[in-house]
Amino acid sequence: MSSVQLLADALAEETGDMLLARVAASQLIGARNALIVENHQRTLVGDPLEEIAEDCAALAERVFGQVEKGLQGYPGKN
Repeated sequence: MSSVQLLADALAEETGDMLLARVAASQLIGARNALIVENHQRTLVGDPLEEIAEDCAALAERVFGQVEKGLQGYPGKN
């Protein structure tokens, strides 16, 4: 089972809405994957590991902050 499906199942358990749970899970896992790719690319081009590590928290806040804005109101219970 994929990480998206596992997260979607957990979110749907809380909200009762599998469709929006899948959307949210896809966005969250996509954001995580984008951060992983960013770190790998920086490593491959030779950025110092200490610099990459120092930037991780700020980048994660930026990326997940964007996801949060896109998910405002979710999970909304009607």
